[in-house]
Amino acid sequence: MSRPLRKIPKSLESLAMDAKKYDKFEDFLRAYAVEGMHGRYWHITKDSNFSIKEVSPRDLSTLAFGDDSYIGLMITANPRHWRDIFKERKYIAEIDLSRAVPDKDYNIVNRGFGNEVFITNLKAVKVKKVYPIKEGMKEYSRYFYYIGKKFTEPEELMEFYKQATERRSRPLPSYKMRRDTKLPKSVRYV
Repeated sequence: MSRPLRKIPKSLESLAMDAKKYDKFEDFLRAYAVEGMHGRYWHITKDSNFSIKEVSPRDLSTLAFGDDSYIGLMITANPRHWRDIFKERKYIAEIDLSRAVPDKDYNIVNRGFGNEVFITNLKAVKVKKVYPIKEGMKEYSRYFYYIGKKFTEPEELMEFYKQATERRSRPLPSYKMRRDTKLPKSVRYV
């Protein structure tokens, strides 16, 4: 079990924003543990200057359902599920979901590709950064490894939830996750 957080580090601010969306810890725990809502979200793309546009998803799995009338954006908290499917896409965009409301602005979907989120209110999200795919997958892997080490027990996640949802008069402290974090061989990235 890791030490409780005294302050929420900058690297976990997006997860803290997710936590604030839920009135009860049980709802946040379900979103985190079952739905895979881990605070950072990704869209794999062909476009190095990716921006959010009002179009329907054009991948074959969406088109196979025969209804391309849905305007929105498909994202995931685990781009590893998409990487092998979309090999021709050379970039990955990190999407800011902090202002989006669950079940209003986005919904969890199940198309058979792991954790996927369909954004219906495109004005509630924005692109944080577009990475070359290899660099973005490394960033995802570092973060996923980091939260896996930080939250090994539900009690640790509950402490984080309490800290994230308590009223604070001062801003969260600035902290940057180290880019040179060495990953164990069991954690691989594409």
